[in-house]
This record gives sequence, structure tokens and C-alpha cells, in this order.
Amino acid sequence: MKLRIRRFIKACGKSCKWKPTALDTQNRSHVQLGHPQHHGGHHSPSRDPLQILPPELTHKIFLQWLSGAFDQYPPGSNPSQLPVLLCLVSKSWKDFVYTTPLLWRFIAVNLLKDRICDLKALNNRLNRTQNVSLVVHILPGYNPHIGLLQVLFAHSNRFAELSLDIFDQSWWERVRRAPFDRLEKFVVNCCDISCHSLSTIFCTAPFLHHVQWHSSVDLFPILLVHGHQLKSIDLDIKITGTDDHILDILTACPNLCSATFSRCVRNIPHAISQRKITMANLKFLNVHGAEFLPSLLENVYAPLLSALCVTVWCSDDVLASAFELFVSRSPLLVDLTIWNDLLSQDRLIAILRSHPRIARLVISTMATNFPTALLITDTMFKLLTPCQETQGGGVLLPQLEQLVVRGCVDVPDDIILDMIDSRTGSSSFLPPRAYTSLKVVMLDWCKPMSLHSINRLEQISRERGITIGGSFVNGPAIILMK
Repeated sequence: MKLRIRRFIKACGKSCKWKPTALDTQNRSHVQLGHPQHHGGHHSPSRDPLQILPPELTHKIFLQWLSGAFDQYPPGSNPSQLPVLLCLVSKSWKDFVYTTPLLWRFIAVNLLKDRICDLKALNNRLNRTQNVSLVVHILPGYNPHIGLLQVLFAHSNRFAELSLDIFDQSWWERVRRAPFDRLEKFVVNCCDISCHSLSTIFCTAPFLHHVQWHSSVDLFPILLVHGHQLKSIDLDIKITGTDDHILDILTACPNLCSATFSRCVRNIPHAISQRKITMANLKFLNVHGAEFLPSLLENVYAPLLSALCVTVWCSDDVLASAFELFVSRSPLLVDLTIWNDLLSQDRLIAILRSHPRIARLVISTMATNFPTALLITDTMFKLLTPCQETQGGGVLLPQLEQLVVRGCVDVPDDIILDMIDSRTGSSSFLPPRAYTSLKVVMLDWCKPMSLHSINRLEQISRERGITIGGSFVNGPAIILMK
């Protein structure tokens, strides 16, 4: 663990964009990584980032690592102990961590039945944070320790992020809470129980702007009152209603910059309404499900949309036409993801032609056995390849940097290789600045490539600095890193 942490700090230090001031240069002119200094002795220079990097940069590196590790920690573990791991590296690290309150702001409390609760340890942890904002994840379980929750929620006025995994909400009314004055992000995950009482948080959280609500309780009545302050929303509410319900939610949240809807409506059949909604600030939209999609795509106008992800399990001409209409009104798209069967290749190419800004394209389908499934052929790869044939009409997606295709490729190896080769080096048919070089190519769930083709890909990856990955051969997927 110590070695992993040291490697992380070293990598972050190399990739940082911090530039030293004149004073920093003067004070550290005698320190050169990898070059031993001789000052009357033969001591090697310190490799401790606390001695080499400026304190503010070290602070940001530690905080970045803690934030990422806190979100991705394995279930059943205690991510609150992450700062303690840093303390194990050396005494200087321990002193630094214990004198930096912000590094202790990440608090996870798991109160599942029969779990031992240490009130003293929690109080000590809260004292170390002094008055900084807290990131709190609580799993109360059944019959949780009310005393511990009282101690924690006494500091709720310092919560910046609060995540609750709810099995039983009977404890909520028994715990006294301070107003949520600093709360910016609120996450609720419920197991098909009513958690309407949690809506009281919205009344005392004036800075709340991100809500992730996975519950059987419809959040719409709350959004009618507080939706105007939200910038980001992620809903999986699993209710029964009409397609217009999604439009009602968007109308109640006019300032959204990011929206995710997953299986939000069990549809009650009705005619698609005609009510136009302009989401002037919406830049990211992720929709999962087909039932409410036609109504959303036909009625919502998002002129600043830059990232769109659509996942459907079945499609028809009505949905495909609605998708084409929606995308045509979003000219600033740079990131497009299509999961499963939505468009034919010809309709997809027409969309890509009209959106030359796209830098990241993800196409995925597992429905390749169906006649209507999207199937990428050599036609698209030839249009992506700078050559004499594409010089007149312009190469498709000239700013493309990342291409991910899964489960829908039927293209000879040489055509794929020619596309990758031409988009990662200077083409003799187009000026060097006529298109952006590819940085990532992923081809997965497709027919295996020959060993000769794989060897050529390895050479391109090694020489051009491009990341290439995917299941090119039968068996586990491989990744050829640059």
C-alpha cells in the first residue's frame, strides 16, 4: 500500500501544471530529481513530495486521491480510514495529514445491525475537521445507533455532500438535525420504501444544486418548489405515469446543466403531447429507456448540449425520427453515445455529417442477431479515413479523438487499420490541421482480428502514442497502452 501511494504521488507530481515562481525557483534550485547533489557529502536528494513540491500542490494531490478513493472504495470496507493509510508512509506524511483538516472531511458510517459504533472515534474525527465542509456517506441499516447519528447530524450544517442508503427510515424523525446550510449534493438510494420525509432537507439547503434520487417516491412535488435551484439531477424514480411526466420535471427545473433519467416512467399509453421546452443551460443529457423518449426528444430543445447518451432496448421509426430531430437542434455536440438498436448506419452517418464537432463517439449494441440492428460496415470506416475519396466531401468527424465501437462491427481488418493509421499520422491527402489525431480506439465484442493485424496495431500504438483496446482476439479483452 505504501508503494502504491508513493507511485500515485510521483505520477501526480509529474503531470501537474504548476509553474514555480521566482522565489520557489530560488529556494529549490539545489533540488534536482534524479541528479545527486554534493554539498560536502554524498547524500541523495529527498524524494519525499512534501520536501520537493510546494505545500499547496501537495495538498491538492492528497485531496484528489482521497476524493477518488472515497467514491470507489470496495463495499464492506471503511473509506474513512483512507487518511490513516497516508499516515503510514512516513512521519512527515503523518504530521502533514494530521495538521490538514480538509483531508479528514470524508466520513463514511455503516450502521448495519450488530456493527460496533465508536462514538469517541467519531468525535475525534469531527474535531480534526475543525470547521471545513464534510462529505458524508451513511448506511443506517435497520435499528441504527441513534446516539451516533445524533452526533453526526449535529454537524449537518457543515455537510457539503450527503449520501444515504436507506433500508428503514424510522430513525429519521428521531434524530435532531441542524439546517443544511452548506449542502450542495444530496444522494438517496432506497430499497422500494417511502422516503418522503427526507424531502425536508430541501427546505433548509439553499445551496443544493445536485440531486441523485433512486427511489419509488416521485420527487416531482418537491421539484415544483425547489427545482429552480438545481443544476444537476439524476432520477430513477420507477413510477407509473405518462410520458409527459418527464416534461413536467424538466419544466420545474429550468436551470439544469446536467440531467440523467433512468427507467423513470412505467408508461400509460397516450398520444405524444406537443409542448416545446427550451433548456437553455443543459449541456449533458443521459436517458435510459424507450417509453418516454419520443416525448422528450420531440419537445425538448437544448441548444448548448455538448454530451448526449441514449440507451434503448428496442426502437422504431418514431423513436429514430425523434432522435434525429433532437440532435439536429443541438449543433454543439462533442460527445455522442448510442447504446443498442436506435439508428441504421445510413441515418447515423447523416447525423455525424451534420455534427463535425464530435470528439468522442461511442456506439454499442448486442442486438446483432436482429435484422434491424445497427451494423457498422466498411462504409463508415472509409468515410473516417483521410484519403483521396473523402478529400472532396471532407473526412467524417474531423475532430474525432475517441472512438468506441462494441458489438456491431463487420469490417475487414485492413480497412480498420488504414483508418487508425491515417488518423494518427500525417495524411498525404489532407493538411495536418484538417483533422484531429485519434487518441483512443476501442473495438469490442466484434469478430477477432488476425495476429498480423494485432501486431500492426501494437506498432501503431507504440509509435504514435495512441491507446488501442478491445477484444481483438478470442478470449479476454486486451489493451495496448501507449
